[in-house]
Amino acid sequence: KAYWQGWGASLFKNDLYNEAAKSGALGGGFVESLRPERVISRAQAQYYGALQVHTVQDALLAIPRSIERMNVNVERSTRLGVYAKSRAQGLSQLESAVRARNATADFSKAGTTMRIVNQWVPFSNAAVQGTASSVMRIKNRPWQAAAAAVPFLAMTALSRVNNMRFD
Repeated sequence: KAYWQGWGASLFKNDLYNEAAKSGALGGGFVESLRPERVISRAQAQYYGALQVHTVQDALLAIPRSIERMNVNVERSTRLGVYAKSRAQGLSQLESAVRARNATADFSKAGTTMRIVNQWVPFSNAAVQGTASSVMRIKNRPWQAAAAAVPFLAMTALSRVNNMRFD
């Protein structure tokens, strides 16, 4: 139920969306991490209403911009769903925002050094955040992590057995 509330909030920018945005639950997304601040503010202003085409450049960029909007809405809907569920459980706005930002990879989590490294080695922060998230999930839920790994381990073992025919 909360997931669908998140989708509705992401698409229609309702009260849940406004509350989550004010609490900081929506920041740190992938698309936002690729752009400087001035471009982000202009792009966020364009996320309301229909895609407008005024020039040939706008027409050429209509499809990529639509895909970008869809990506942003998918990421925000997940965070909004977590935020709605946390608020329904009685958590504060701040705690709900923290949980929402941790629901997907938060690309804005980086110290000063990592921000400099990320400028020289693109997507290095994404790799660090993904690894940190995986380690935390394994630490917090070892049995769930083991169960998720079984299909991959099974395919590896079956591939090895199949390849042994040729040795």
